[in-house]
Amino acid sequence: MTATGALRMTSWPGRSPGGTGPRRTSAADEFAVRELGAVLGETRGIAEDILSLAYALEVSLPGTKAAFRSGVVSQRKAMVLCEATALLDPAEARAAEAWCWAGRGR
Repeated sequence: MTATGALRMTSWPGRSPGGTGPRRTSAADEFAVRELGAVLGETRGIAEDILSLAYALEVSLPGTKAAFRSGVVSQRKAMVLCEATALLDPAEARAAEAWCWAGRGR
């Protein structure tokens, strides 16, 4: 199971009809974190970090997601950008991401 898979499989309360686009809620986060931690054999804190990264890459940072999946950036570097844009809405995060990748071939 991947973290992105956990996002897709979780029944997210408040999700739009048809299940398009995850929306985080504390109840859904609690179950997803527990399940992911159990499957990966990781602590709750690590599972929360992985799920937060997966959510940010899926919703707010598509360029970083592509670079991460292709091996251009490490999980740690993706997490740094995730943490730096955590307080931004998705559009602002994408603009910040574009600024970061400008001139770097992405």
